[in-house]
Amino acid sequence: MRIALETEVVRSFGEGTQPKPYPVCAAIVALQSMHFRSPGDVRLSELDEVFHQTLFARSHCKATHSCEPAGHLKRLRRRHSG
Repeated sequence: MRIALETEVVRSFGEGTQPKPYPVCAAIVALQSMHFRSPGDVRLSELDEVFHQTLFARSHCKATHSCEPAGHLKRLRRRHSG
């Protein structure tokens, strides 16, 4: 479910005239890499959330991340990364 949803979000960047989030996402990933080697670093989790909020905010799927099912998406991401 997570892969299908996130793939659709990224695919939506080819549609419309919204600015693409790639530079912002690249900066977030760079910040994440600084925290990656510190187990339990809360900042890594916070940056992951910002990364996904950025993706969804710039897509036509905006409501998907901001509504109640966002909690399910967070759980899926945690399970998938663990």
